[in-house]
Amino acid sequence: MGLESAPTDGPATIPLSEAEKARGKYSPDSLRKILDRFNDDGFIVLEGVVDVAHVDKINNYMQDDTDNVLREIYGSKAYFNHGVRSNILHCAPLKPEYIFEDVYMNPFVIQVMNAYLGARPRWNFITGNNALKNTNGLRQPVHKDIRWSGHPTAPFYVIANVPLADFSPENGSTEFWLGTHKFTTTADQQATPEGAMTCNVKTEKLEERRKVRPPVQVQAKKGSITLRDLRLWHAGMPNPSDENRIMIAVGYQARWYQNYTQRLKLPESMLNFFHHDDIEIMANFVSDEEVQANQHRDNFHFSPSI
Repeated sequence: MGLESAPTDGPATIPLSEAEKARGKYSPDSLRKILDRFNDDGFIVLEGVVDVAHVDKINNYMQDDTDNVLREIYGSKAYFNHGVRSNILHCAPLKPEYIFEDVYMNPFVIQVMNAYLGARPRWNFITGNNALKNTNGLRQPVHKDIRWSGHPTAPFYVIANVPLADFSPENGSTEFWLGTHKFTTTADQQATPEGAMTCNVKTEKLEERRKVRPPVQVQAKKGSITLRDLRLWHAGMPNPSDENRIMIAVGYQARWYQNYTQRLKLPESMLNFFHHDDIEIMANFVSDEEVQANQHRDNFHFSPSI
């Protein structure tokens, strides 16, 4: 099997062979390639691992739902992602007709997570990201999704993103600073005037890194899942196209990492669906109405709980 890389020093894209698709598992050779490149870059594209029909069904719902979410949740700027009015948290519908195994229990993602984070990692986070259409010039500051001091320098958390359309710079694909997860510490992050830690990376650190390895905007086909080490520097980008650019985000945590309070809220109507031998699902099962009321909020915490 070949390994393809995007141009301009982009991340690796790993195609799926027919034999692997039939087995529901990567070959040892493919898994080795994935781990090598993911370790080097902090980001990788797993191509062809999701049924495009499932992606289209979720995307159609979320495109239609965007105006409702903006009106009901984002009337205040307080809930815009990093305060930038081009990017919102927008969770996929957790309703039976929109819940698919290859999106939420993807065997290829789970195989890679067990290899990268250690056996039986915890799934404790889900949201979505919507780069709103026609938002020329509105980009996020470069940041990492870490707001606390002293985060681990070993792999401890990974975000799996499911793009609901082909991703490219033309529709606001995310900017990544590949390889920054390998050396970054909280010393790279800006602080508020009061001394509190922020997610944003210091300007001088960005310019130092730019000379070594400039940032890239990713390209990923619909039907792919992308993996991002939580420590990686990145930024949401403007979407100049005429359609919202949406992706689902699922978070996996290493078992040794001491966050015991971050949990999902999942619909009790789907209790029998949400279980898997190779991951531990940290969830409270609540009414469908409670799931709907809370799913678009920035109410998650990745910092240690003890």
